[in-house]
Amino acid sequence: MDFKEYIKKSAKAALENFYVKNVLYAFAGIIILLLLTIIVLNIFTRHGRTYPVPNLSGLTVEQANELTNRGDFRLTVSDSVYIDNRTRGVIVDQNPKPETDVKSKRRIFLTINAVIPVMVPMPNLIDLSNRQAKAILEQQGLRISKLSYAPDIAANSVLTQKIKGISVRPGTKVPRGSKVELVLGLGSNPQTGVPLLIGQSTEEAQSRIFESSLNIGTVKYDESVKNYTDSLNAKVYNQYPTATSSPSFLFGSKVSIWLTINNSRISTEGAIKTNDAAPKDSTEDEDLNANF
Repeated sequence: MDFKEYIKKSAKAALENFYVKNVLYAFAGIIILLLLTIIVLNIFTRHGRTYPVPNLSGLTVEQANELTNRGDFRLTVSDSVYIDNRTRGVIVDQNPKPETDVKSKRRIFLTINAVIPVMVPMPNLIDLSNRQAKAILEQQGLRISKLSYAPDIAANSVLTQKIKGISVRPGTKVPRGSKVELVLGLGSNPQTGVPLLIGQSTEEAQSRIFESSLNIGTVKYDESVKNYTDSLNAKVYNQYPTATSSPSFLFGSKVSIWLTINNSRISTEGAIKTNDAAPKDSTEDEDLNANF
């Protein structure tokens, strides 16, 4: 008997063995069960299939629903804000952000611009410091538009509070999100330094500028910033004048900033060494939301 014939007879004898057959059947059953489990899981979880989240900025919720049908996303309005120079009822922010890869059925949370603005009482800011007034305005959902200065012995103390150039009495109902102009005292030495703004968002840069008794000048976004959501995520990569701790600028002076979402452009070293003018490839946006 040669080797091949011996192997065939041994295999046949093993397969005819009751115990061996049961073990093989059990092993085959386990394999089939595992395959069925993987198939079922793929059907229910759609394993490996993702969709990029579309950019919904500037759309109404109805328009966004039409756009997201392909990915079968679920939209939920989670918050509303009031931005007076943007269309009422449009989406101004979303989570997850555009181009994020997510699975089907993922819920997208939306922030919309309120159709009817929430009205809040104008706080009494008279005689408060610049920083105190800013903190109280933010608590009420209001924002500083600019700082003006008038001769007065109390430096950076609020003399008048205005909206669109008109003095507003405390308690007057105003739309939440309104921009308030503060008229402050010059004091005897109305000079300040310029804070370092590189790497900060528009909101963070604005806050530091106002806290330094300065005003926002030109705000520019480079070509990487395509929409309103990008503008919220953009960081300052250049500023003018550059940062200095020396109190050599008058209260109310303007600080211009340039923003990008391209992190390779952001360097604090460049901001300290130069006072370059605006980069040629940037696009101007003096009103922070005008182009988005």
